[in-house]
Amino acid sequence: MSDFIIRAATVSDIDLLWPMIQAKVEKMNSLGNDQWGKDYPTKSDYMNDILRNELSVAVLETGTPIGVLCITLSGDPDYAGIAWEIQAPALTLHRLVIFRNVQHLGVVSALFQKAENCAKGRSIKSIHAVTYSKNDKMMEIFSREGYEERGILYMRNRPFHYIAYEKKL
Repeated sequence: MSDFIIRAATVSDIDLLWPMIQAKVEKMNSLGNDQWGKDYPTKSDYMNDILRNELSVAVLETGTPIGVLCITLSGDPDYAGIAWEIQAPALTLHRLVIFRNVQHLGVVSALFQKAENCAKGRSIKSIHAVTYSKNDKMMEIFSREGYEERGILYMRNRPFHYIAYEKKL
């Protein structure tokens, strides 16, 4: 039996999720990772994900959120120059956040599995994502989850590059 469930985030979740996301951004910045900041992601980014029914939230049985992931069919124009093996259709992952020390629960793997199930249910053969080159944790996660590097790009006025990843299903 799982200690958490994954469900679609709702508008009523945003006021609980946003302070937790901000705290995660501050933690990332304190560790020298400036992938996210005051300019990105914004509360509006997450609200728009919710309104498009693209934000999944992992919650403990108590209802406490422990992670979120945007799973979208909309490609990101910033990724246009990447040499994806499968261009489209593809799902794109954005804005993964794990809120608590819950690695032992497999939250990241479960959220990624949700994305894979979503893709397979739509006969989509590829999932795309990027992460900042200073985000060692996400690079490790993508590798562990079977994603392959597809190139680099610069965006959001950050001084370091982003690495594009793809998982073929």
